[in-house]
Amino acid sequence: MIADGNGIPLAISLTGGDRNDVTQFMPLLKGIPPVRGRRGRPRQRPKTL
Repeated sequence: MIADGNGIPLAISLTGGDRNDVTQFMPLLKGIPPVRGRRGRPRQRPKTL
């Protein structure tokens, strides 16, 4: 399991008890969804001054 800083799970993988954890690291990282922001081009100006 990989969790964020607040403890919310991002990806989970279940394996057998005799399986080495290192072999599951890359598939677990690939299972994390991409970070999504707002659509379109990023703002160049602040909303308020």
